Amino acid sequence: MKILLVDMQHSPHGSLSDDANTIKNIFLQKHTVEHLCLPDGSPISNILKFYKKISSTHYDRVIILSAKITQIVLTIPATLIRKINFIYHFMPVNRVRYHNMVLGILQFFFQIGVYGSGVKNVVDKILWKKKAFLVPSRKIDEQASKYFLMEKLNSQKVQVFIPGVRKGIRLLPNVPHLVNLIENKTLYKIEEIIIQTNEPLPPDWRELPIKVVKFIDSDQYAKIYTNSLFVICEFDKEYEVRASGILLDALSYGCITIANNHPINIQYGYPHTLVTNTDHLTNLVEKLRQSTTEDIYYSSNNEKEGSDRWHAFLK
Repeated sequence: MKILLVDMQHSPHGSLSDDANTIKNIFLQKHTVEHLCLPDGSPISNILKFYKKISSTHYDRVIILSAKITQIVLTIPATLIRKINFIYHFMPVNRVRYHNMVLGILQFFFQIGVYGSGVKNVVDKILWKKKAFLVPSRKIDEQASKYFLMEKLNSQKVQVFIPGVRKGIRLLPNVPHLVNLIENKTLYKIEEIIIQTNEPLPPDWRELPIKVVKFIDSDQYAKIYTNSLFVICEFDKEYEVRASGILLDALSYGCITIANNHPINIQYGYPHTLVTNTDHLTNLVEKLRQSTTEDIYYSSNNEKEGSDRWHAFLK
């Protein structure tokens, strides 16, 4: 089968590229797959490029991995010449009625997929013609994750990572409070706190072992996640995320994610995974220290099951 993956909200070095590479090279490796990357911020231009691509080249299936829902609406005429699927990522709090109405229409033209079971729970309440397909966007190596976790759990000094602080999406947490919590409740000594942000930090944080970073390439990300036991991710309550790349990356590298405003995606939620909140942090660390990692739940995203889910989505 010849397949075209389409990202209409693509940004260089973003998590969407990681998703597409995993889908292309692992879950759909038996097919001929192309990836059309269209830069975020050019919605109408991207639609025109999309139509030009699918009208000039034959594809057995087109899968839109990322797009604004209005862009999806504008691709409805394309379903007359190509079979098209799309991934639905999240339900914005301030546009629930609009998304409900549009999804009710789109179900007649597209197969709809989601990356997280939390998103599926929301979407399936809207769709009545055919339920959403749950497909994975990443492959997580359980053994590698558990190895990284145990290496860091057995250390006395730990590193903390606070990724991608952005207004309206991820908040800057109360770092002094979290330092006290981690050091007093888990008895780890925090050696370094890496904060990825362009925003200024409060002046009274100068005494803390903070390192501020801005742009981070994939190799630096891997190194930071490998060395960090705790990843702190405070989502804005108004922002409901998809199967967040941060949560998936943290899980891949055996990090404990502290997220009080837990995202809509319950697939990686506590109490049986490495995602927790400040109230349950102490219990999770104690449990991990006293037992084996076999008790940790990893969602089903191995290569075979992932491939089976994607092939069902393509039927």
